[in-house]
Amino acid sequence: MNNADILILLYSQKNLTFASVIIKTMSNKSERSTFVAENRADWRAWLMQNHKSCKSVWLVYYRASSPRKNLSWSEAVDEALCFGWIDSTKKTIDSQRYKQYFSKRKVNSNWSKINKDKVKTLIDQELMEEAGYKSIEVAKERVIFINTGFLDRTGDEIHTSMEAGPMIPKGDIKLHNWIASYEDWNVDIGLETGFQGRAQIGKGMWPMPDEMLGMYKAKTVHPKAGANCAWVPSPTAASLHAIHYHQILVSDEQTKIKGRDKADLNSILDIPLHSNPEELSKDQIQSELENNCQGILGYVVRWVDQGVGCSKVPDISNVGLMEDRATCRISSQHIANWLHHKLIDTDQVIEAMKKMATIVDNQNSNDDSYNDMSPSFDGLAFQASCSLAIEGRIQPSGYTEPILHETRLEFKA
Repeated sequence: MNNADILILLYSQKNLTFASVIIKTMSNKSERSTFVAENRADWRAWLMQNHKSCKSVWLVYYRASSPRKNLSWSEAVDEALCFGWIDSTKKTIDSQRYKQYFSKRKVNSNWSKINKDKVKTLIDQELMEEAGYKSIEVAKERVIFINTGFLDRTGDEIHTSMEAGPMIPKGDIKLHNWIASYEDWNVDIGLETGFQGRAQIGKGMWPMPDEMLGMYKAKTVHPKAGANCAWVPSPTAASLHAIHYHQILVSDEQTKIKGRDKADLNSILDIPLHSNPEELSKDQIQSELENNCQGILGYVVRWVDQGVGCSKVPDISNVGLMEDRATCRISSQHIANWLHHKLIDTDQVIEAMKKMATIVDNQNSNDDSYNDMSPSFDGLAFQASCSLAIEGRIQPSGYTEPILHETRLEFKA
């Protein structure tokens, strides 16, 4: 039924006023459903007039091959952001044109990095309108969490700074000013942007699930550092750590922190490189290598053979530590770094892996589902462990997932 049919029907019912309203509404809807802007200014003018009354519109673009031009995608998105609108689906009209759907930003929609960067520029250019600012405020209300921990940053930093030089031993990295400044900076930024009383600031895992007294004594540092949540390795640990939040009022600690000098950005950029790697003895290097190899093997053999993604793994001193892909990434990237800078060689890595595989086998001797890696050293878990270290430099962002997933699929097949 077209407009004329509706008009005739309504006319026959002697309701001309209602017919006029219907035709006008349908006409307006048709005009607003697709809009052809002459240029960027024309699109902005449409948004200025209609961003409140309309929920959406199809904006028509002319392709690069068309002799007619109007505006680019980037220009269209810039103007839409100014009014709290966002782009989505594209559809072809013909060989010369296509259209894209623009609508009001939904409360729960995510902000891409591109659009975050665009908004910063638009604010600097004083182009944002009230509706655009309101969409940003809505997004701020949904911010709930910031992670200030050691694990993900360390593996990423070793990989990112691979060419800069050899890293200091893994244990020393935790004590380096680089990581302390990084964690303080994240807390500072979280409080600066309104997290206090509204969102969570998280601190890292206590890695020893059998050392609960040690955790109870040590983990007060997290709420005192401004964190109102933290990772723990078990329900028992969670119950014990909850006591700290009754002993320490985090909001008061955060208020104190807001009064301190902001963390030094230059310290965050102070990569934990070894200033004089020649001073490391052969025994120190070998000990560091074996410690890393043992951690990798203990995690990978369970991941590949049993599909266990996070578990308590005995370290080289038989202390149970929580291991996951983040800790595995640190160990594998650390070996890759020392390998790349010739503190160790490939043969040395393989021999250390074999030595540690025997130890890991003994540590798992009571597990009936465990597959020994020694003495053949030809199993998939052992091969994957070696690959993570030897090929660590060329893994995407140093992540362990590509090798682990591929090997786990091969094992299951």
